[in-house]
Amino acid sequence: QIGPKPYRGEIILTMVGGKFNVVNQLSVDDYLKGVLPREVGPTWAKESLKAQAVASRTYLVSHLGQHGRDGFDLCSDVHCQVYGGVDKEHPATNTAVDETRGEVLFYKGKPIKSFFHSNCGGSTEEAEHVWQIEHLNYLPRKKCGFGTANPRYHWVKDISNSEILRLLKAKTRVTGTKLVSIQIKMKSGSGRAEKVMVKTDTGVFTLKGNNFRIALGPEAIRSTLWTNLKKLRGSY
Repeated sequence: QIGPKPYRGEIILTMVGGKFNVVNQLSVDDYLKGVLPREVGPTWAKESLKAQAVASRTYLVSHLGQHGRDGFDLCSDVHCQVYGGVDKEHPATNTAVDETRGEVLFYKGKPIKSFFHSNCGGSTEEAEHVWQIEHLNYLPRKKCGFGTANPRYHWVKDISNSEILRLLKAKTRVTGTKLVSIQIKMKSGSGRAEKVMVKTDTGVFTLKGNNFRIALGPEAIRSTLWTNLKKLRGSY
């Protein structure tokens, strides 16, 4: 147990830069039981839960070592897969994990990079436009008509100039003391922001759309499919 949260497996503590690095070491399926109820709704149809179990297991296998420099394989937030231990485990999602034990998706002899999302926004995207990876034939861009009733399908977010600049400076190469403008420099075939141009008082910086999004926070900026990007009056 770490704080109020119980975990399966073992807890390993190592000292890194004067701080404790807390790592939960456990089996693949015990890990998945802490992932599924945070990535899907336990009340979903049984076969959809099993499909997610296979996708999440494949994601784990294909991303082992992603955080090797930090001393562990995967993080516990949306950068990898959301994992939180035992306290939200559900019988339905545990069953989905158990009934798909050992099932992993392969393409040409290798486990696929089984990316998934909470809402397609009308179209999926080719992986190379989101992450800095090669083109993946098994993940083509496709139109998607599902999820339109989901509250995440349409969203609006207001962020002050000062907060945008603070976050960009913390996580990207953007510098400066004043944010002048933000423009979409290039869009992908699905209409998403592939390149974003940020102008400050010290220069112009071009960022990948997804890097811009992650810097501002994936829960704040839910995707790079923006229908409108504008500066509001009185923003600071």
